[in-house]
Amino acid sequence: MALHGSLKIGGRTYGVVECHYEFSQMIDETGKPSSRPQGGEIWITMPSTNDDDMFFYNWMFHKSEVKAGILRFCIYTNDNKPSYKTVSFANAYCTTLKDYFNDQDGKLMYTTIKISAQIIRIGTMNAAVFMNTWTNDSVEMLSSNLEDFIRGTIAENIKPF
Repeated sequence: MALHGSLKIGGRTYGVVECHYEFSQMIDETGKPSSRPQGGEIWITMPSTNDDDMFFYNWMFHKSEVKAGILRFCIYTNDNKPSYKTVSFANAYCTTLKDYFNDQDGKLMYTTIKISAQIIRIGTMNAAVFMNTWTNDSVEMLSSNLEDFIRGTIAENIKPF
């Protein structure tokens, strides 16, 4: 059970209300995978920002702008000890942005973004890395940039919780 989530991106930290991502493979009639894994889309819902913070709108409205970021979730194990799940991404585009407000449900106004990332890294030390192969991009360079970004964030000793 996750108790708190945050998104660190562009030198800012945002609270996360909901997040989902998935990876899949096509299968043949016997159930055997028949394609390379696919994925790279991350949906993130967070409390809306005010008029002073247009970060996500600017990212969305500039079609060639890419970002790197880190999602971090505080979860609890069965023995009630806190633990963390970290999801890092690089070379990511903001492909969807939607705001939601309803004065009848008594909730905050929310912003949901969908990002399409070339590289997603799940975990920190023994991480699993997913890479989309996009044309004309050096995956090795992007992977190195993600490693530098993660090291820099860890070196800053930022604890969003």
